[in-house]
Amino acid sequence: MTQRLFALLLFLSFLVSAAENLCPNPSMEDAAGDGVGPVGWAMERGAPGGTWATDQAHTGERSLKVVGQAGATLGWVSPVIPVEAGRQYVLALWARLQEVTGANGAFVALYHLDEKGERIGQSGMITLGGTGSIVATTDWTEHLTVSQFPPEVKGVRVNLRLYGATGTAWFDDVTLRVNATRPLAAPRPLRRGLRCQESGRVAIVASAAGGVPAAALQAALRERGWEVAIVDPATVDPATDPRDLIVLGNLIDNTVADYLYRRSYALEDAGYPGPGGYVLRPLIDPLGTGTNILLVGSSDAAGLTAGVAALIERLGTAAAGAPPLDVPLTVQSTSPARLSGWIETGAVGYLTAGDMKAAAAYRESMLKKAALPDSQIFRADYALHLFFAREMMAWDLMESCGLFNDEERLAITQYLLKVARSAEDFGYPGMREGLYSRENHGTRAARAFYYAWRYFSKYHAESLDLEVRLWRRKLAGFWAACFASSRSFEDSLSQHALGGSLVNTLDIGFQEPEWSAEFFASGRARQMGERCIAICNNMGDTVLLGDTAAGDYPGSVFAMLGYHFRDPRYAFMLAKRGRRGFSTDEPLRQFDLGLAPEPPADHVGLSIIPADDLYFKTGIDRHPGVTLEEAFDKLTLRQGFSPDDEYLMLDGIAGGSHSYDDANSIGEFSANGRRWLCEIDVFNGPTMSFHNAVTVARDGLGDPAVPQAAEVVTNATGDGWAYSATRLPQYNGVDWTRHLLWLPGRYTVVLDELLAETPGDYSFVLGWRSLGEPVLRPGLFESAQDERRRGGQVLTGEQLTAAVSAQSGKVLYHMAMYDALFYRADEVGDFVEMPIDIAADGRYDISLRTLSYSGRGMIQASLDGQPLGPVIDQFAEGTP
Repeated sequence: MTQRLFALLLFLSFLVSAAENLCPNPSMEDAAGDGVGPVGWAMERGAPGGTWATDQAHTGERSLKVVGQAGATLGWVSPVIPVEAGRQYVLALWARLQEVTGANGAFVALYHLDEKGERIGQSGMITLGGTGSIVATTDWTEHLTVSQFPPEVKGVRVNLRLYGATGTAWFDDVTLRVNATRPLAAPRPLRRGLRCQESGRVAIVASAAGGVPAAALQAALRERGWEVAIVDPATVDPATDPRDLIVLGNLIDNTVADYLYRRSYALEDAGYPGPGGYVLRPLIDPLGTGTNILLVGSSDAAGLTAGVAALIERLGTAAAGAPPLDVPLTVQSTSPARLSGWIETGAVGYLTAGDMKAAAAYRESMLKKAALPDSQIFRADYALHLFFAREMMAWDLMESCGLFNDEERLAITQYLLKVARSAEDFGYPGMREGLYSRENHGTRAARAFYYAWRYFSKYHAESLDLEVRLWRRKLAGFWAACFASSRSFEDSLSQHALGGSLVNTLDIGFQEPEWSAEFFASGRARQMGERCIAICNNMGDTVLLGDTAAGDYPGSVFAMLGYHFRDPRYAFMLAKRGRRGFSTDEPLRQFDLGLAPEPPADHVGLSIIPADDLYFKTGIDRHPGVTLEEAFDKLTLRQGFSPDDEYLMLDGIAGGSHSYDDANSIGEFSANGRRWLCEIDVFNGPTMSFHNAVTVARDGLGDPAVPQAAEVVTNATGDGWAYSATRLPQYNGVDWTRHLLWLPGRYTVVLDELLAETPGDYSFVLGWRSLGEPVLRPGLFESAQDERRRGGQVLTGEQLTAAVSAQSGKVLYHMAMYDALFYRADEVGDFVEMPIDIAADGRYDISLRTLSYSGRGMIQASLDGQPLGPVIDQFAEGTP
């Protein structure tokens, strides 16, 4: 023990700069005294299978090689490396794998040692590949991981091993460095305009559809003495092209515009800016390549012609000495963008309408945030990891708007970097690696972190080299789990899943095609879309399962998958929602291709959505007797897609989060434009008794651990009928089989068969949760809803916005996505007033639906200028 401790104390004197590699003999080139092995490295416990190899090397001539044996753990370990508590260490190495497979595959870890040199744990675990039945063969690949040690850890050993796997692995160039984070010295450089005066440094990118406007622009530039070539979009790779680009069109007719659209730099599609509208959108080095892009975006040919004409007109009015084509954001929109609240508010007005007042409000907001002390930035009740994406996405698009000086840009960039490095982003626990089903807290934090990585890797890679490499590796590991599934960990049909996790996954998938290629090719993305169709009734609503609200609808999922697959069925489901908004993390893009909607005919009749592999394995705990092949996610019976057509949804699975025990229950039955069977109180329905299900009591007690997956026993369809039998095995001692015989337009038979498998005294209660006036007779359940309609006025969000007569807040606009009035109070006492004309005398009930709010206020109704009733104070005991 004394020798081990002495070694640790001796090594501590050599902890110097943060950039120094603490790992000895990192490239494995130095021989030990006997000349037969590498200095400092040894096979763990003297096991066989390790070679100081010369057949492969990442650098130099040597590497560490391990040949695996099934069931055995064989690996190399480094000497003891002293570490300090509270500091962050980055382990980096290169590995090459050949047919590695079995157990935990190729694996890396840092062994923790106490002051006596005894092993007390490990961290920094990386699985390099070849787990389970996967066979991994890879060329030399860099792997990174980060660790921070508690006080009792005094030293570490690097462990490189095959963890119960066969095959061969080579390891080389191992480094362990202190990750000393430093502030940035300067903001990113901004070069405005296009380099038209330099020959060959600018190109007009236009397809055949934009040929005439492109030629007109080329001629106008030539008159100024600038020779600019017209190139086909198919010949341009915007990620590597060294020229400044003038891009004409939109995501439909220009692949470069599509590339920018996928990354949120362009917003122009078939819906925005609308017929005849155009946008001149300057992008200053958007891809971090040093090149600028001017997008002349439009929804149609008339808009493109108008946009190019406006650009040509600006050529003649440019100020002397100004950079060529330094064009401000110019928006002429005939159809406003569909928006969500998932981006900083002032940025919305600027990016979609060119509103400089909105940009100024955004500037003030960001400068206030940058000046906040850490205690407020990271306060426990703020949940910054959920909302940081709003700030990071907006800054990438807004920094170059022209309102910020260099000092302000640096302050805001430092603030964003601080958050990215914090426990609310890089260190958020829900972002850890591993192949398991993910939920919205994780995907929202990881999406924010992705945008942070994207920004800082583009503009500050030299200063943050090790950090951004580490960030990308962590992101790749997290999103691998999302792309291995067709759904999220939430079992509710709420914004957490539909507007959050799924939208986040698709957004990253569009930007990282290498990460998501198998997700789209395997059918998982398709299954995501089909499940979303299945959970929507014929009235443009989702079934109210779990923590689901009326505003929850997979609209952005339909838009994004419709765009990717060019599938008009998804366009139909989006159109089905009409003007009603829906919750989504997609702030600006509509993904509108102008597809003619087509009803999903394949969902008419009996439709079964299979269980998701990853969710079945990691999202649920209890599925006795049910295999993945027999399990199902959702089963639907659908007469058609008219609101009057019948629709029934049977839930096949529970578990996850935002979920309740409801496997094998009927989530909804609707027809004639009404819901007849539905969930009861979506926030208080944790047990079977709250659902359209059978509650089983055995010996007077319910089941404390209800199974979470049902199975399809059989199903059949015929002319005008459908039948299914689904079973929930081992449910409090019984197998519960639910038979559905559906004859649309006539009746639906539900027969519940319960077979006791465990002795006991049983009682069963069949519960129906209905809207309306229920009548229950032996063998028959009926429900009636009245046809009364109240007279009066209903003001849409657009009408409310137009009705505003006075306000004191800085931001007010119509949110088209939700058809709602958005208003922000910036100071105590701010108000907004909306007069409404009453057509006739009478008694009126006044209701105001609040879509979303942060910090509730007060409402006062008045009649002819006189207060009507008391002030309605929306604070409850001082807590919003």
